[in-house]
Amino acid sequence: MAMLNKIKPVMAATASTLAALALAGCGQSGPSESDVQAAMLRQLEAIVGKADAAKQKDQFAAVKVVKCEKAQLDAFLCEIDGPMGHAVGRFKKESDGWVFLGAGG
Repeated sequence: MAMLNKIKPVMAATASTLAALALAGCGQSGPSESDVQAAMLRQLEAIVGKADAAKQKDQFAAVKVVKCEKAQLDAFLCEIDGPMGHAVGRFKKESDGWVFLGAGG
């Protein structure tokens, strides 16, 4: 019973912290560099097919995320640098992973 009395405050503190983070909007972080690369490659595969998209795989692997910021509708605007220069893309987390919604802000 003494152990249960010690666990209750820890569980309450953990629940409070998680709730505060969720309410503050910190519960969802932006996509990682590999998330951005994979999302952009999947978008290209949907447009040109897997075989043609595979030819561009090295270019997507060279894409670097400069920064990502929370945007409207649970999306993130990410500044990226790659072989084709600097760009801004919109990304959103879906049930099957990150999705590239398009270029621009």
